[in-house]
Amino acid sequence: MDIGTYISNLLYSKPFVVMPEFGAFVTNASGAASFADQSHLMPPHKSIGFNPYLQENDGVLCKHIAQKEDKSLAEIEQRVTELIKNWQSKLALGEKVQIEGLGVLEKSNDNIVVSSFAKQSLLKSSYGLGVVEIPAAGRESVVAEEVNLNLRVKSLDSYQLNEKVVAEKLDLVEEDSADVNPWFKYSALTLLFVSLTVSGYYFYSQYQKMLNSVESEANEMFLNEIEAHTYYSDSPLELPAIQIKVVKRYSVVAGSYRTKEDAERRITALADKGFASEYLTSQNEGDLGQTIHYATYKNFQSYAEAQDYLQEIKSSIEPNAWILVDHIEISE
Repeated sequence: MDIGTYISNLLYSKPFVVMPEFGAFVTNASGAASFADQSHLMPPHKSIGFNPYLQENDGVLCKHIAQKEDKSLAEIEQRVTELIKNWQSKLALGEKVQIEGLGVLEKSNDNIVVSSFAKQSLLKSSYGLGVVEIPAAGRESVVAEEVNLNLRVKSLDSYQLNEKVVAEKLDLVEEDSADVNPWFKYSALTLLFVSLTVSGYYFYSQYQKMLNSVESEANEMFLNEIEAHTYYSDSPLELPAIQIKVVKRYSVVAGSYRTKEDAERRITALADKGFASEYLTSQNEGDLGQTIHYATYKNFQSYAEAQDYLQEIKSSIEPNAWILVDHIEISE
């Protein structure tokens, strides 16, 4: 029976999967993180933990297996019970239990812990995303140097009309106008006007052609200078190191609830008694009504400290208190 695959498939949509009379595999959503050697990057995923106190058979796992293998529910329950007994025997002897597609179970200080496989995701939003190798930095584009082009435009004085000369010619025409036939005078003025118009248009056209030629030449020189001063470096780009450490957190749990409101009421009651109570949840997504909400007495990063505090709580306040193991990310 490939039970690890069945459990993994259920954990994609459920916050936990119960192994009857043994415990439950629970998940907690985690962000993207890099491996210790900074060579690979893992996408957002669900980390897997083990809760030995959730042992009541809800029938989810056995029904799922029976449906997939087309077997009777009674037969599957019998096979699961035998498998659990085999696991318990190995763990009692100090051996590790490897669950294909899920992780490794082992016993530590009378508690069962699970080490999930590094490439396991179990998060719907990251489905199909695998571990990514971090490549060497690509080429670095070097900013082009500033190019100063000083363009000189030839003087256009030769194309300008001499207003003084034109005025003198007009004066001469006016002086002789009394002795000249009026029609001849008008013809001469018309001819002068036409000649000035044609000359002005000619000089304007030549001026525009020269400006276009100078502008085209300037653009070509500018592009050539930019290309000559643009280059690529083969030196790799050094990126700042991103170090994210994922550590275990041990929480002494006062109670677990199906609704967040119940957990918050318990947290308020514990805070009134002086406890540093916090709210935890098994995951940030899941089917309606299946997310577990926890109210804790206190959180620790050391299992030994959590165990000592648990014994103190059990002896004085809550005999049913227990330790929840999950993972948190710490930036270094």
